[in-house]
Amino acid sequence: MVSKLSREEKTKAKTGLAQDVDSLVDQLVDMDINQEAQDGRRALSLGQKWTRARKRRLKLANKRRMVNLVMLGVSLHPYSGAATPPKFGDFEAQRHWMEITLNLPVKEWYRNSTLNDLSYWGLDYPPLTAYQSYVHGLFVRFFSPESVALTTSRGHESYLGKLLMRWTVLSSDALVLFPAVFYFIVVYYSGHKQSGSMGGIAWHIAIILLNPCLILIDHGHFQYNCISLGLTVGAIAAILSDKDLLACVLYSLALNHKQMSAYFAPAFFSHLLGKCIRRRYPLLEVFKLGLVVSVTFLVVWWPYVHSMEAFFGVLSRLAPFERGIYEDFVANFWCTTSVLVKWKRLFSTPQLKVLSLGATISTFLPSMIQQIWDPSKKGFLYGLLNSALSFYLFSFQVHEKSILLPLLPVRRDEEEKSEERRGEARRGEARRDAKGELARVNFSTRQNFFDQCSDTLPDHTFF
Repeated sequence: MVSKLSREEKTKAKTGLAQDVDSLVDQLVDMDINQEAQDGRRALSLGQKWTRARKRRLKLANKRRMVNLVMLGVSLHPYSGAATPPKFGDFEAQRHWMEITLNLPVKEWYRNSTLNDLSYWGLDYPPLTAYQSYVHGLFVRFFSPESVALTTSRGHESYLGKLLMRWTVLSSDALVLFPAVFYFIVVYYSGHKQSGSMGGIAWHIAIILLNPCLILIDHGHFQYNCISLGLTVGAIAAILSDKDLLACVLYSLALNHKQMSAYFAPAFFSHLLGKCIRRRYPLLEVFKLGLVVSVTFLVVWWPYVHSMEAFFGVLSRLAPFERGIYEDFVANFWCTTSVLVKWKRLFSTPQLKVLSLGATISTFLPSMIQQIWDPSKKGFLYGLLNSALSFYLFSFQVHEKSILLPLLPVRRDEEEKSEERRGEARRGEARRDAKGELARVNFSTRQNFFDQCSDTLPDHTFF
């Protein structure tokens, strides 16, 4: 039977043929892009490799200089409480702790006495903070002994004393926070399927280090949060590189520097427990991690474990429940809703403790269950964010600097998304350019091919 093709059928045949050719072109473009990348990697000479490495080092060095300049610029301005008696702000607190740790025995650091009035900036952080104050105090005393003299140095604000104190914060950044961030970046990008560009990596480092809250609190308000945050970042990097024992040591040190590092505890605990459960000897793995944590705590707390009175005396300084569920105006749940619900009037302190504990646990518990059930590195990073936000929003007696903890994983997540968007944009642009070039080169060939097809299509089809 013979049937003549209609005009519509001819058009459909041409359209289908064009679509097949376009699909073939897309495949050729992908092959061409991959081949160009391979050829480009092979064609790199030694001089080109050296030039690229030099550019990378320059980018990282420029970012480090930028971070240092910002920190130095902030430190040139007055700190909060400067020349404001009777307590002179947090700068005086840090200086006073150096005075106490240098001039009194270690067992007297947390005990109220005539030489250590706890109502005047008494130590209220774990022992590692006290040891850090002692080391910094040695540096300050070497150049300016009057800055840390016992009782006579209260409110000391000489130019040299302030300069030395500023340098202790900058040196803490350089010795703890900077190496920890570089360690995290190396581990993070080495584990990625697509390693980021050097410009993106440099910006990632700058975004973490140029955290405005951290710079203003440490270099403006004057504190040493960079140490506990640096130890936490190092612990996170150790988790990502499967060095769990090292992570336990670093995170235990972070907890013993500032107790607010406990905001990340549910994420660390659930992820490590989930990994232990899936190993051959889960009880042995849990025992090893627990032993490392216990030994680390024992070393830090050694001067206070010989006496129950001394031990609980330090613990009582770390949990100021007498201040109430919130003290200053911090943007967490309790303070924000107190405009409508007068929590302090309606509930007693023990009731508020239970209420805040229940709210905190209920908000971070889902991510804990997920990590115990199916631990993953990406889930661990999101668990850090969820846990830190839960504590910041609902825990008892939240300090304003606690926002630094949820900001740490938030900035990592934002940079990851930015790098993905930049990568997609670069790949899309390269694909469009390759398609356009191939289309221009083969336009006449494809047109001739279509004309020949039209001429050779028969008017009748036999079937």
